[in-house]
Amino acid sequence: MPGGHTKNLFLMDKKGTIILISALGETRIRINRLHHALGCGRLSFGKEDLLYELLGVRPGSVSAFALMNDTGKRVRFVLDKALTDHDPVNFHPLSNDATTAVSCDDLIRFAEATGHPVEIFDFNTLLDDASAAQ
Repeated sequence: MPGGHTKNLFLMDKKGTIILISALGETRIRINRLHHALGCGRLSFGKEDLLYELLGVRPGSVSAFALMNDTGKRVRFVLDKALTDHDPVNFHPLSNDATTAVSCDDLIRFAEATGHPVEIFDFNTLLDDASAAQ
């Protein structure tokens, strides 16, 4: 399929901050540096039961579309700046056996309509000089 293919990470810190990241599949995400940039505690992958409780999906099916299931607005949504350069963008539609394409503008409108402000973040800012040159 044409467009930007995505990877999605469900992360949390020990204080209970929950973050969903939707990034371009090729983007390198330095989780060990991300907490400083996002102003939260050190991040790790969220537990499967919490993922299902909040977003209604299982590992492997995580998607920005799952934000519609977070009616309590507990999940913070971070979108990779690199993904905004692609149109369309491709996500699993709550199940990893299919892929759905949507314009990046419509993805942002969708997230905002679910009550989740979109934080656009450039993950390249987390790369050190050596890894940025690779």
